[in-house]
Amino acid sequence: MSSAASSDGISSQGGKIGVLLVNLGTPDAADVPSVRRFLAQFLSDPRVVEIPRFLWLPLLHGVILNTRPAKSAKAYARIWNNETGEGPLRTITRMQAEKLGVLAQGGALGSAPMSRMIARTWRR
Repeated sequence: MSSAASSDGISSQGGKIGVLLVNLGTPDAADVPSVRRFLAQFLSDPRVVEIPRFLWLPLLHGVILNTRPAKSAKAYARIWNNETGEGPLRTITRMQAEKLGVLAQGGALGSAPMSRMIARTWRR
């Protein structure tokens, strides 16, 4: 094994280590318009739905986006974090980033100076 990497694969040459937390995003609010916008953008991504677009997009815009947002908005409303005004995925990811930041500042993560959270932004 070279001196560039330890047995866990992390560089030991004194370089900085960063932690990047990524999630697929969440609606801006637990209301029908926000959920519709989120679903439209999320479900339009060909990496999420691998059905040929000429079949998928009419189904998405003709059926799904006219029925699913109201049901999903009710479900989001039950789990929405009203204190922070964010969905649970964003809350959990933000809390993980904050805790990793505290660990990094305390030296518990070696030389990791910071952590960052990136959530896919689903806006037009």
